[in-house]
Amino acid sequence: MEVSRAKGLVFNSTKCAIKQPQISFYGLIWDEEGVHPDPANCYNIKEKPAPMTVKKLQQFMGMIQYMSPFIPKLWSHTDPLRKLLHKDAAWQWTETH
Repeated sequence: MEVSRAKGLVFNSTKCAIKQPQISFYGLIWDEEGVHPDPANCYNIKEKPAPMTVKKLQQFMGMIQYMSPFIPKLWSHTDPLRKLLHKDAAWQWTETH
């Protein structure tokens, strides 16, 4: 805190929480073991309705991409979805998607 004060940083004491065992920040949980996806955020992704437009699919892919460090072989899971985003692809949502 002394260094930050010397550098001119000001903290709002009502918003600061010091020595917390974990914090949730931008859909991730940071704790002594590292960074993990927030289960609440994962639940929100799982419960999203199927995108019915290219724009909605692009938004969904952005959410998924944010979680890519925690999803092994993400490219193989999203390949059918990415194919729907090609300019010449006809929109046809199937069970595969």
